[in-house]
Amino acid sequence: MTHDESGVVLSAVHLDAPRAPLRIEASGVSADFRARWNSTDLLALSGAKKGNYVSGLACSDRCLDEVLRLRYEVFNVELGEGLAHSAVTGLDRDEFDDQMTHIVLFDTAGQRVVGTYRVQTVMHALAHAGIYSAQLFEFAGLDRYYPRMIEVGRACLAQDHRNLAAIMTLWTGLGEFMNLFDQQFLFGCCSLTTQNPDDGWRAMKTIRQRKFLHREILLRTRPSHSCGDAAREHDPELGPAIPLPKLFRTYMHMGAKVISGPAIDRDFGTVDFLVFMDGKGVSLSSLDILR
Repeated sequence: MTHDESGVVLSAVHLDAPRAPLRIEASGVSADFRARWNSTDLLALSGAKKGNYVSGLACSDRCLDEVLRLRYEVFNVELGEGLAHSAVTGLDRDEFDDQMTHIVLFDTAGQRVVGTYRVQTVMHALAHAGIYSAQLFEFAGLDRYYPRMIEVGRACLAQDHRNLAAIMTLWTGLGEFMNLFDQQFLFGCCSLTTQNPDDGWRAMKTIRQRKFLHREILLRTRPSHSCGDAAREHDPELGPAIPLPKLFRTYMHMGAKVISGPAIDRDFGTVDFLVFMDGKGVSLSSLDILR
């Protein structure tokens, strides 16, 4: 999860369409969809269609490459974040991508991938390489949510598709994924484009002042990713609180709560907070603030 004034991370570079149109199948998605990998490119999710937009699950190497290319243009080119090694391939790929499910927003008019989230159920994560955000945070205390919780990340949307219809279609796809796997809770990182620990604590001031902190859950940051002593938040020399990025605020308005202090992600070039949301309490009407 990251940010821009529109409420989503953006790409300033328009991506070229694939050499051949992606194959879209709308016959229904089952929980064992991975067994069909490369039999089609995109499995459309029921109900996740609005205008020219279709939300579905990536189901081929070709579709996944389009997703990773979009992410590179957003994170590395537009925002100046991202993994350094991605410059070699032009793809934002890490060791977690193979185990993740990639929710794709596809523009049928332009015939290209224009948005994405990557997601995984926690139970799937624990059976594979693990939880991505557990590299930054210690997850003790969330165990009771594991059977019905998904991890969400790497959200992005192409610049010329930053509109309410696109955002709602992508979120509808996310909801359909949660229904498919009988999941209720979701979590993921919200990012600041900075490597300055003090910016993390200034943002923490805002989070506390706006009552965005969860009342019961506060995870520890792993020492290797710490922004330093938590007392820094209350140091008079720190300076004033800073505004949260638009998408960060949007998640808060949708009912998400922050469940960690700031953590430095040196590989990706950000300071991250972990946020947690009960999917049953989310209304897509909350996205009206993005108009």
